[in-house]
Amino acid sequence: MSLINSNHSQSALSDADDGVISGTFKHYEIRAKLSSTLSTQVFEAWDTQLHRLVAIKQIKQSHSIAQAQETLIKEARLAASLKHAAFVKIHALEEAQDSLFIVMELVTGVRFSDWIKEHHGKDRLILGIVLQLASAMQEAHAAGLIHGDIKPSNLIVDGSGKVRILNFGLVSQHEIHPSDVPDLSDPHNSIPYMAAERFANSKATAAGDVFALGIIWYEMLNGALPFAELHGLALVAAQVQTKSEQWPWSKSILDGQKKIILSMTDRDAGKRIGSAQVVTEIKSLTANDPLSNSSASLDLAVLREQIAKKNQQRRRNLVVMFALLFSLCGIAAWQSKPYWPQIAKAIKPYSESREMEQGIALLTQHMYRPDLSKLDAASEHFMNVLERTPEHAAAVAYMSIVYISRYHAEKRDEIWLQKSKASAQQAMKLNPNLAISLVADAKILHWHHKLDLALEAADKALVLEPKNLFAWHTKMSSLFESNRYGEAIAWAEQGAKIFPEDRFLLDMKGGTHLAQHDYKLAETALRMSLTRQPDSANGYALLAQAIELQGRTQEALQVIQQGLQVRPNAYLYATLGNIKFKQQDFAAAAAAFGNAASPERGVTGSYFRWFELAEALMWVPGREKEGIAAYEKAKKLLEIRLNRSPDDEVLLVEMSMILARLGDFSQAKVLALQALKIAPNHPDRLFFAGLTFELIGERERALDAILKAKKLGFSLQRIETHPILKGLRSDSRFK
Repeated sequence: MSLINSNHSQSALSDADDGVISGTFKHYEIRAKLSSTLSTQVFEAWDTQLHRLVAIKQIKQSHSIAQAQETLIKEARLAASLKHAAFVKIHALEEAQDSLFIVMELVTGVRFSDWIKEHHGKDRLILGIVLQLASAMQEAHAAGLIHGDIKPSNLIVDGSGKVRILNFGLVSQHEIHPSDVPDLSDPHNSIPYMAAERFANSKATAAGDVFALGIIWYEMLNGALPFAELHGLALVAAQVQTKSEQWPWSKSILDGQKKIILSMTDRDAGKRIGSAQVVTEIKSLTANDPLSNSSASLDLAVLREQIAKKNQQRRRNLVVMFALLFSLCGIAAWQSKPYWPQIAKAIKPYSESREMEQGIALLTQHMYRPDLSKLDAASEHFMNVLERTPEHAAAVAYMSIVYISRYHAEKRDEIWLQKSKASAQQAMKLNPNLAISLVADAKILHWHHKLDLALEAADKALVLEPKNLFAWHTKMSSLFESNRYGEAIAWAEQGAKIFPEDRFLLDMKGGTHLAQHDYKLAETALRMSLTRQPDSANGYALLAQAIELQGRTQEALQVIQQGLQVRPNAYLYATLGNIKFKQQDFAAAAAAFGNAASPERGVTGSYFRWFELAEALMWVPGREKEGIAAYEKAKKLLEIRLNRSPDDEVLLVEMSMILARLGDFSQAKVLALQALKIAPNHPDRLFFAGLTFELIGERERALDAILKAKKLGFSLQRIETHPILKGLRSDSRFK
């Protein structure tokens, strides 16, 4: 059983451990043992059915099994019902061999101790973290659950910045005891976070959880624990004998926060505030009205009350008058309801320059981090300008970019592409010397695969505006599709320095390295891209490809799962499908490709998603008719693209294979030969042409194309595993 990279500490699995878990959970692959105590073990596992990483916690019973099992199951069920985002999600419970097995979400992120080192002393940020933890505690304590071992090693800050609590409700209270602590000399274990009563062999309580949170809050503000220099029995003695008022307190800590921490860490457990009160106290610190508790506000309230009593009758009259006025206004507002949008626009001050600036800023943000709400908002600003100035060239050009962005984001609806083209043409008529007009024109030329003209237009735009992000993106895409890989990589590297927030250029750099079969360089570029945008689904998909092509298939599947947890995406599902297809798991491949082509999770308007789904279905027994139907769908969508770009060798060779599958052998051969005439030495085109020739019975041509693709560096794994080539591989001429 091989181990994988993880943010958790891992130890080797024994055969006994592996056998116990594997025997209980048939569809889980045990990857590693993450932790182990006298009563528990935690394993990392891969769910082979749902393709996700999970943690499996085994809780062993050493005393009254029936009673202990009942208690543990009750606690685990309560933990599974908790709603707060801080809690780890529980997927399943199993009982076997006198143990309870809990299958739960595998949480990864930044260790909380590392988070404290980076952020200690940042009052507002820390206050938000404590509020998250206290709110979670409030829910758990209300449900009767106690953690009993709150400490930084049981906390993780995930990729979204939320703090996650490990093990809440998953260890019975009788298990948590100071004697379980493995090393008293370690200042970072449970001891520094334990309340005094815990050392008297008392059970874990909600008050103890609150005390631990207070210690963590203190540590975040001060950057160190109250007795950081002590360890072992000396640390225990200090914990028991001192009051929190005696701890060293930084002068920078605000009185309000210090007061709450002192209330949470009182040596007398009965005097500590509860988790619900902690939440209330923190919210009072962050109240929107800073004057709400001032003496001036209190005096004013008293004065108002006195005035109100003296003028009670007058106020009653005013209420009646305002009620009548409000009714009249309501009637008027209802009558004018159909005109509210126009009224709002008329009232709102208009500035053309401000509208353009805000629209450009929102569109740029969308380019950095795709977000349809930002695209909608940008469109509204540009349309505000065009309503008043229909001939505004820049606004028209930016709307062209908005439309083509919608085309990419919204299921490949051809209407958006046509709108983008019309707007680009209009912008060029209005002002052909405007940088953004040239960019819009370049994007349309690129989409029609007129790459030389697209590059020319993009270069003209860059002369006018050297740091135009949209021009940089367009030139990068055109260089890549022109197979000018060296220039593309240099352009991406230069742009990545100029635009430190941008990940698209790094994604394209990674894709360029993939096209050159430089998989390690591709992996480096794509990991850098994900540091800039950790929730980029395309970044995860490309990274998975780079890893899989280096032979690390399981790690690639893990990366895909991480991406799917961030955001389901057609490209991620397609990458998963391709891996499963190579593994000859055609049913799983078809399921993944089906998601990639679905309207809910993928891009239903993409011919290539239907093309991939169709080929997978052709190899699933009994689903060949579905495969033919999917090929028909792909053909219909691809014809639209070919009408726009009749000399695009990629489209030609893919259409040739579709026609071969649909039985039109003669036209399939014509298109395959036409594609190879345009790109005679491109390994990808040769491979697809080889598939077409094999399907239509042209073995000689198939051998020639496949062997040439192999010589030019095409993936040997794909050649050796593709089922269409099974007969060809057994041909003596191939060997």
